[in-house]
Amino acid sequence: AAQRPPVATRVSSAVPPFRSPLPMSATPAVQISSPCIQVCRMDPQSNLCRGCLRTLDEIAGWSGYSNDEKREVLALVRERRTGIPRKA
Repeated sequence: AAQRPPVATRVSSAVPPFRSPLPMSATPAVQISSPCIQVCRMDPQSNLCRGCLRTLDEIAGWSGYSNDEKREVLALVRERRTGIPRKA
């Protein structure tokens, strides 16, 4: 049986390196982290996660939100946590 070449030599040079389809200017400069603290329990009265104080819709939509939408959710979480309404 023929021996296979080492992995490094089996990689085809015909495959171009991965390039994002988006121009560099279209990629977000800052990644906004999720407020999740790994305490994922929904409160049945408030319909908020007891850990991060987000709704199920906010949790499910997080990865698809723009940075502006994420900032809006974080402001809502801050308001829920402190009980202090945001300034208009």
